[in-house]
Amino acid sequence: MPKDLTERFHEAMVGIYRRAKDEAGYTAHRFLQMLSDDEGVGVARNLIDAPKPSDGYTALWDRTRLDLTVE
Repeated sequence: MPKDLTERFHEAMVGIYRRAKDEAGYTAHRFLQMLSDDEGVGVARNLIDAPKPSDGYTALWDRTRLDLTVE
């Protein structure tokens, strides 16, 4: 049975966590916690709608890896 789009998006978000850890040496504990508490779409909405950039965004900016951010 094919996965629906929201499940695939959630898996892609978990993939971002893994890639940030493996490729940029950044372990996004809070991001992973957010993903365990909510579906990927909800996490993405919260991060995008936040009034200031997340700590993860800043950490990945410092590593020149904005390709691994949700925002």
